[in-house]
Order: sequence, then C-alpha cells, then structure tokens
Amino acid sequence: MLKGHMKRLLTETPGSVSRISAYLLVRTGITQDYQPLSANSRGMRACAERIEAIKKNISGGNLCLDLGCNTGYFSHEIAKVGIFTIGFESEMKNIIVARAQYSAPNLIFKHFTLDLNTARTLPRAGIILFLSVFHHLVKYGGREVAVPVLRALAEKCSGQFFFETGQPDETAAKWSGLMEFMGNTEEWVHGFFIKQCGFRQVKSLGAFETSVSPVRRKLFLATR
Repeated sequence: MLKGHMKRLLTETPGSVSRISAYLLVRTGITQDYQPLSANSRGMRACAERIEAIKKNISGGNLCLDLGCNTGYFSHEIAKVGIFTIGFESEMKNIIVARAQYSAPNLIFKHFTLDLNTARTLPRAGIILFLSVFHHLVKYGGREVAVPVLRALAEKCSGQFFFETGQPDETAAKWSGLMEFMGNTEEWVHGFFIKQCGFRQVKSLGAFETSVSPVRRKLFLATR
C-alpha cells in the first residue's frame, strides 16, 4: 500500500519529492497531526473552530505573520481570504509538510527560530497569530525570556494580535506550574497588551479544547 501510494505521488502530483517526504513524516509519526493533515481532517486541536473565530474578527491588513505555524493550517486559511501570509516554524519537518500541503502565491513558509533577536528582525504586520507558543518559550527559557519576546512581537503588530497560550489552570500539563506568574490568564493578557504594549482593546474569542488538558484554552484578540 505504501509503495503504491508513493508511486502515485511521483507520477500524478507536482513537487513529488516534497510530497513524499511529507507523507513519510506523517505516516511514521515523526510529524504529529496536531493540525489537520490529509490523513486526518480534524487534527488533535479544535483548529476549525479557532480559525472560524479568527476569520470572523479580521478587520483588514495586507500582511499576516503566523509565528509557530506548525504544519501550516492557520497560515493557509488566512491566505485564502486574500492576505499575504508568512508562516514561521522552528521544526523543519513541519515546514516540509506545510509546503507539501499548501501552495498559493500569497503564502510563504519560513524555517525560523524565535528569540528576542529574531523577533526584532520581523517586518511590521497588520495581523499576527501567536497561538499556543508562548508557554513553550516559558517552559524552555523561563518568564524572563518569554515575556520580552512577546513584547517584541507586539511591537511588530500595527493592527490585530491573536494570542493563545497554555494556562496555569491546565494542571494536567507538566509545564502548568511555570505559568503561575500569569495568575488569572484573562487579567494578565489584558494588562500586558493594554497597559504594557499600548493596545486599545483586548477581547476573548472563546475557549477551545486542547489535547493536553480537559481545561479549555482561551483565544484572545488584542487590537491597536
């Protein structure tokens, strides 16, 4: 079955080497179906529900930066509405899958390691997506590293910043204790974006299921 599928990829699809690489990454489990893939239309997260909430609230902008784009689902969905989108991802295996799955003249996927220095090199954008990445920065670098990176990203946003993070009340996750500095997640997000970064408004777009905890994770929109 695997041999036959690879043969069809070679003879029937453009970019076949990239597509075969992506197929093998998925089939062997090296790349997880965290976001929807061809073999799983839903993925491990409530991606369709979240992108629907995001699309309903987009009010303009000609450039979107998707930081931590994983296998490209959100980047592709934003590009579909006509906004030039750049998906940034630190895992090259995910970039391979993203490029194999999605292709559009207004969509680019870039291998990128996010830190304070690289955040400062990013272009200003009307829309920024930073979905479930912040808590990973806290996990590996601590609050002292993560918060300045988030502030640098906020400075690059001229319009709408869509933000989601692992929360301290997701106690089933080992990293939850590292997020205790946030206290009440909603209050912390409002204080950070409005008081520290000068955004005009922050609103909640809902709370969505995750694969690591029964606690729903909140999605926020900060607006300049």
